[in-house]
Amino acid sequence: MAAFSKRALVWTLWTVTVVAVLGIGSTGLSKLVTTGEWDRLFQSWGYPQWFALVIGAVEVLGAVALLVRRVAWLGALALAVVMLGAIGTLVAHPGSHFFRGRQAPMSPVTPLIWFVLLVAIGIVRWRELRSDTARG
Repeated sequence: MAAFSKRALVWTLWTVTVVAVLGIGSTGLSKLVTTGEWDRLFQSWGYPQWFALVIGAVEVLGAVALLVRRVAWLGALALAVVMLGAIGTLVAHPGSHFFRGRQAPMSPVTPLIWFVLLVAIGIVRWRELRSDTARG
């Protein structure tokens, strides 16, 4: 039973990690590739245009880091901080925003969910790293 539950936890962790990598990484990549739309959106929130590129780069690098066990906790931490910023931004600027030619409803719920998942990933990976270090 213990081996089954440990295996289930490992599969769950990797599933959540891959979902985060794909979701956050693709959003970060879109900030780097389709900057015009993101630039306008970030400006409407009161940020400089270049900030979308910085956030996009952090999202892509953080997503890649999630796939590397030794630094996954650091990637999760960086992405959690970005999600806190997104939550704050969307609380301060509620409602829908003009994005990609249409009104797009944006809510702080999505970054809040990502934040919770990233904190969980970060804690598990940090504990694994400490355990591996303690063993030798």
